Amino acid sequence: PDPAAVPASFTAGSGSGTSTSGTLAVPSLADGNATASAAGNATQEEEAASKAHVPTSSEMMGELQSLLHNTTIPPRISWFKGLRQDIARRRPFYKSDWLDGLRPKSIPAVLFMYFACLAPAVAFGGIAASITGGSMGVPEFLVACGCGGMAYSVFSGQPMTFIGPTGLTLAFTTALYAFCRQWSLPFMPLYSWTGLWTSLWLMLLAVAGAPELIKYCTQFTDDVFNALLACNFVYEAAASLLGNFMRSGLDKTGPLLSLNVALATYFLARRLSLSYRWRFFNKNIRAILSDFGPVLTIISMSLVATLPLFRSIEFLKVPLSFQLANNRPWLVRILDV
Repeated sequence: PDPAAVPASFTAGSGSGTSTSGTLAVPSLADGNATASAAGNATQEEEAASKAHVPTSSEMMGELQSLLHNTTIPPRISWFKGLRQDIARRRPFYKSDWLDGLRPKSIPAVLFMYFACLAPAVAFGGIAASITGGSMGVPEFLVACGCGGMAYSVFSGQPMTFIGPTGLTLAFTTALYAFCRQWSLPFMPLYSWTGLWTSLWLMLLAVAGAPELIKYCTQFTDDVFNALLACNFVYEAAASLLGNFMRSGLDKTGPLLSLNVALATYFLARRLSLSYRWRFFNKNIRAILSDFGPVLTIISMSLVATLPLFRSIEFLKVPLSFQLANNRPWLVRILDV
């Protein structure tokens, strides 16, 4: 527009993006573009800086030290604190731990656990009798597992936990027996002292609150230990079957029958445990076969093994009456070491 047509009161001030001499402020178009461009450049610079920022080694070490500092371990031992807390937590549920299992659905689980506890005691007891020269055998393992398991269930507040020997126990027993033979030491007294020493350390760790440290272990630790136990059981079973072939000489009838009975027991128990997927029978029969499958398999295959056809199978040798190995007394003379 013609400058002469603009009132003097609306004349824009020089060097400014906004008119200051009039009552109406009119922004300058050039200054507005400059402001928008500057804002856009600032945003782009911030985005570029955030993308380009890489934490330095000192910053990473600082974060790591902060994490380690926040990971606290109990600074002192709280004697009997863990036991008191366990008793306080389990006391309201102790009665229900026992009564909840008194129902028909628990019968298959009870029978399965019976054989799950009995089988390793018998198997490892027989192996222990051979590696210790008859110093201990199946009766010792049965008594130890039975009494120890019942005491643990009553006083620990965990009725479902069962105590039994494993391959690790057998390996330790073998090493200890070899040590006693090398140094001409009596095995049973030294074995008893080893158990007492281990029990003392377990009691000290329990009253000192050492179980609290389990929270620093991951699921990987539990899985690795369970895998080790499973491999030990499979290895001992395979070694026992293979040993039959090595001891039998030219006649392999007994070892082959033992292998067939073992494989038939496994596959039959496996199939019956999965019978709930079958299309045969009705739902109730499938449920019974699935629940009692392992128990029925063990009983049926044990009866099959007693048939005259299977007389060549080598059975576990146990005393006819309930007595300890070599008919020794129940109490070990631990002062004979």
